[in-house]
Amino acid sequence: MCTVTVVRTAGLLRVASNRDESRQRPAAYAPFIMRAGARQVLTPQDPQGRGTWIAANSAGIVFALLNVNSIPTPPLSRFRSRGLIIPMAAECSSIDEIAWRVEDIRQEPFAPCRLIVADDDVVVVASIGTGQREIEVYPLAHPLLFTTSSLGDALVDGPRRLLFEQMIPSSAFRAGRARDLAAQQDAFHAHRWRDRPAVSVHMSRPDACTVSTTVVEVTANEVRMVYQPSFCDAGTPVGLIISRHQGDNDAASRPRREYAAV
Repeated sequence: MCTVTVVRTAGLLRVASNRDESRQRPAAYAPFIMRAGARQVLTPQDPQGRGTWIAANSAGIVFALLNVNSIPTPPLSRFRSRGLIIPMAAECSSIDEIAWRVEDIRQEPFAPCRLIVADDDVVVVASIGTGQREIEVYPLAHPLLFTTSSLGDALVDGPRRLLFEQMIPSSAFRAGRARDLAAQQDAFHAHRWRDRPAVSVHMSRPDACTVSTTVVEVTANEVRMVYQPSFCDAGTPVGLIISRHQGDNDAASRPRREYAAV
């Protein structure tokens, strides 16, 4: 259960993700810097499955994961944790490389989901565990929304998409006003209808709620991740920055810019 949006201006790629989870699930670990092959990776972590739902690497590629709830699924105990999918692809440095990696991932027993991958030019969505070898490519010519819910993906897609089109108009996107787009995107991810909290973007119902919002910003020089828990007792907001294009394993040649800000 999540909502992911992607917006792009001339100098900024911005991906935001609301994580919706059971109220009984342990709080996630805040983002940290890990290494995947030659790449540095920014990622939070789920302590239960030891995986993640969002990450970004030093090649400037952003990964997000959405469950698929529109097809019958056997008991989840038969599958590996879907949170392991992004770590399996996080070292990739191009969309083409990720497309090849997805073929290997599809051989593993994962429950139905979609892997969303964004770079400077396109967003690629790969279906995993659905029985379909489907890869969709979306040029970043307008804001993009991907959303799902355990109540049924079709139930929430309509109202959330209409709200998305109202809150992030195409005119602002075409004008390339990065500050306006960022504010509109943040407002969308914080939105909750008083009379329909269960289908809201920042959702709430007795058994589940939006537990965090994570925003990734990619520029020509750096990759930034800001993680915002939805509740004060879940931890404080955390921000991380790494330099882009850190692909050399030689520590002496790697840029030293990596730090955390709270």
